[in-house]
Order: sequence, then C-alpha cells, then structure tokens
Amino acid sequence: MKIGAPHIKLCHFLPLFLAFIIIIFAFFVRLHGYGITYQISNSMPRGLYLIKPIHFLRRNDIVIFHPPTFVLKFLRQKKLTPPQAILMKIVTGIPGDYVCKKNHQLWINQQYVAPVYTHTENNELLPNKKFCNVLGPNQYLLISNHVPRSFDSRYFGAISKKQIIGQAIKV
Repeated sequence: MKIGAPHIKLCHFLPLFLAFIIIIFAFFVRLHGYGITYQISNSMPRGLYLIKPIHFLRRNDIVIFHPPTFVLKFLRQKKLTPPQAILMKIVTGIPGDYVCKKNHQLWINQQYVAPVYTHTENNELLPNKKFCNVLGPNQYLLISNHVPRSFDSRYFGAISKKQIIGQAIKV
C-alpha cells in the first residue's frame, strides 16, 4: 500500500478549468466590442443574438440601441421595457432618405412602409412625434415589421448612430 497524498482525478478540475476558459474568452470578446443578448420582446424574433461592433450600417441590418430619454420614461411608465432599456429593431431608414410620418402612415423616399397608430392595443395614447425630413449623416429610422404594433421610430423619430450599441445577428 502506498502512503501519500490522495489521488486527485483530472475530472474534478475539468469543470473549473472550462469555466475559467469561458470567462477569459468572454472578457476578450467583450473587450473587442462583441457580446451576446437574448431578445425577449415580441417586437423582434425571440432568441439569442450575437452583438458585433458597427463599422457600416445598411438598410435591413438589425441593431440594438439606447432609446431617447422621453421614450425610456414612456416605456417605464407603461412597464413595457426591462430595466436595461435596450431595444432591438431593423434599420429601415438610412442617412439621405426622406422620411415622413403623415396620415397615420410611415413613408420612406415616397414609398409606404408601415401604419402609424395613435393608441396602443390597450387604448393608451402613443407618443406622436411628427417628422418629414431627410435623415442626416448619422441618423437612422429603426422599426420592426415582426409585429404590426411595434413601438419604434414611427413614434419617436430617428436615432443617432451614437445611440446604437451594435449590430445584432441571430444565432
């Protein structure tokens, strides 16, 4: 019989080692502007999304962004947003596009895009920011066509590129 230290199996350290590797990997991924999010709202397809840095935004890209302050107040008052208040929508209007909200409709470059409602499904008044203008060099119109009554740029207008956190790609 051999006397000495108890025999330690590698399988005891494997979960700890894997957790350490995952944490280090996540740190370096986050350091380079990447991340992962889970979409819980019905306004976009639910699921896991990879978030990557923005180099160039194109029409139909999916993005996550910080909404304007008055939008946050509205969403929190109606209990429509999680605490982090980050929204996910589709880039529909890009710099240089002529965007106009008129007659309860959204138009981009003289083409009909979507209806604009005055009230929620619960008959609560929606914000009604009026606009008809050309989007500036760093402005984007973000909407969702996943559900007809998505709360998006139809109600709060264009979003600055500074408010956009990253591009979302469904995993």
